[in-house]
Amino acid sequence: MPPFTLILRQAQDGVRFAYRRVVVNSVKCVVSLTHAVQLNIIGSKVNKFNSRIGFICFYLCSSVASFVLFTNAQAQTNPIEQFRAFVQATQSARADFTQTTIDAQGKVGKPQTGNVQFQRPGKFRWVIDKPAQSIVGDGKKVWLFDQDLNQVTIRKIEAAFSSTPAALLAGRAEVEAAFTLVAGGQSEELSWVNAEPKQKDAGIEKIRMGFAGNDLRVMELADAFGNKTRITLAKLEKNPKLEARVFTFVPPKGADVVGE
Repeated sequence: MPPFTLILRQAQDGVRFAYRRVVVNSVKCVVSLTHAVQLNIIGSKVNKFNSRIGFICFYLCSSVASFVLFTNAQAQTNPIEQFRAFVQATQSARADFTQTTIDAQGKVGKPQTGNVQFQRPGKFRWVIDKPAQSIVGDGKKVWLFDQDLNQVTIRKIEAAFSSTPAALLAGRAEVEAAFTLVAGGQSEELSWVNAEPKQKDAGIEKIRMGFAGNDLRVMELADAFGNKTRITLAKLEKNPKLEARVFTFVPPKGADVVGE
């Protein structure tokens, strides 16, 4: 756990303990006042004094509760911590997606649909329905298959981490080795992380990831040619049991095979 997160949680635990003490004392104060009223032994001066004590107790409770809520909100909306929590808690996943690309001239392409499956470390299958394209990683190599061209491109997994969104999802320690993570603020009711490749010729200039809580909802890619692709995930299932064959790829007969 990062030191900052540990310190923050310790502070929150301390505040919650103080909050409970104040609430308990406030309840005792109210019970005592009620009992005294029933016995009809409290004078007007005592009433005023206890009213002030009650107001002070209420003020302290409100202040402590507000601070706890504020610190909790800050911890939950730290985008980089949300990304790390997603990586830590999600060893495998599958989801449907819709992606739309806007070119450098602002022309919006036809939306594409598909599905993605991944399993850490380094295994993934990213399939676009139409035009039929597949990207498959087995932890060592990556196969990119374009059915229209009947062409397969093979790359080492290390080269794919900074250029393939599926590889980014399937990475673990490799992610922060290949990318510089920068908090991207809040918009669209999501917390955003900007992942900037450390490798200058990666082909992708920046990947933005939008989180709702610790769930990834949106990815946005900006490439070196000025194109922007937005990928919206749906039906995200965390930690499903995935068969080994999902992450294997055999080039079709007659396909042109390029690369390592």
